[in-house]
Amino acid sequence: MNHTGAEENISELKKKKKKKKMHQTYLDFLARVQLLNEIAVVGHRYLVGFHQRLDVLCQSSINKTSDVVERLLQSNESKRIISYVEAGCKTLHNTTLYMRSLHTCHLGLQDYLNKAKDIVVELECLVNEATSTIQTADEGELELSEEEIVPYDNDNDNDQEPEITYYATTMSILYSMVKQDYTMKMRIISSLTLKTTSEELESYTKLWQLQPFIDDDLLNQAVLLIKDKILINKHVTDN
Repeated sequence: MNHTGAEENISELKKKKKKKKMHQTYLDFLARVQLLNEIAVVGHRYLVGFHQRLDVLCQSSINKTSDVVERLLQSNESKRIISYVEAGCKTLHNTTLYMRSLHTCHLGLQDYLNKAKDIVVELECLVNEATSTIQTADEGELELSEEEIVPYDNDNDNDQEPEITYYATTMSILYSMVKQDYTMKMRIISSLTLKTTSEELESYTKLWQLQPFIDDDLLNQAVLLIKDKILINKHVTDN
């Protein structure tokens, strides 16, 4: 092999190594995006539960302006009925149960938020890693071992730079969308109190499920970039 051929061989091998590293980073990224979607589904259940329980706790008492209701109360008047109506048609036992359940839902949402925050941080690190891979100089991190240097085959020569750049660009766009979605959900959870209205909670649950900042078409295209038949769920388990 002449000197020029050897240099071309080493250059080509470094490109392949860089592509392999980018491919792995991309897999890690998509695995975490999928994991984030999975815990968001659980978070949505907690938000719906919070909404339902708060509605029960805040439900109005019996409307005594109705003639029918007034006659029914008068015909069945007792200390128990009077106390029940005065308490807003709630019993201490049921109120305690709903308050505990409401608290559980809120804790579930906080747990979602903590997990989502960690994943978003990991996604940012992976985006930075992808950017670093593109910017790495030939003689930098991607030094080749002697075992990796094999005869150069000009027939298999192809420029992989646009492909790994596309991976990195896709990751950057997806990260921006995911970060905005996380920020929206963080604000929703932070705003929840016993005074949050049912109308507000209904809007929150719809926004949570809709994920207005996520472009599903782009996300599907991102998954299709991976040509190897690798199950992302298995990838998360293995890591």
